[in-house]
Amino acid sequence: MQEDKRSEPRAPLSGHIVVGIGPNIYKAQTLNISESGVLFEAVEGLEIGNELFLMLDLPVIKDFSKVKPEKLLSLEKEDFQRSVLRLKGRVLRQFQGKNPLGEGEVKQTAIKFSDISDDVKEHISKYVVRFKKNLELLLHDIEDLGKTNQHSKRLKKISYLLGYGEVHKISVLRQRVTHHYQGLQ
Repeated sequence: MQEDKRSEPRAPLSGHIVVGIGPNIYKAQTLNISESGVLFEAVEGLEIGNELFLMLDLPVIKDFSKVKPEKLLSLEKEDFQRSVLRLKGRVLRQFQGKNPLGEGEVKQTAIKFSDISDDVKEHISKYVVRFKKNLELLLHDIEDLGKTNQHSKRLKKISYLLGYGEVHKISVLRQRVTHHYQGLQ
């Protein structure tokens, strides 16, 4: 099916989604988002083609390149404003795949949005664009690692703020960030 192909850049999203189908409500961990849909850890009871109601917690992230270094280093994830988006969608596919937010594999559900408002689309678009800009900054800091102490501190902070957790191996971080950046192309 042509409509099932990805048509928009997608950004990692580590958050929660509430999924409603009929009288049933499920909570799941989000994995990524685009203007056309969302990917989350699968929940039991969903089937391909199901029409769903969704509530999605979307952080309003900053463009870290425009934040003063001392302010950036003091930022916490809790400092980000959040938007709760209410959407409708349809289950496109369910599959076992690599966890885009970490190690291992996880059963995943892909949803295509339907009846999305311009306002909600704009919130998602801003998130994806800012995430991409922040990944570019993070990749720059990875490449410059060792040149300045400021970049090392900034690298750790941006990595944490974007949901990559504690940086143990730069090679693993570089691989994950590069993979996510390719999804934004």
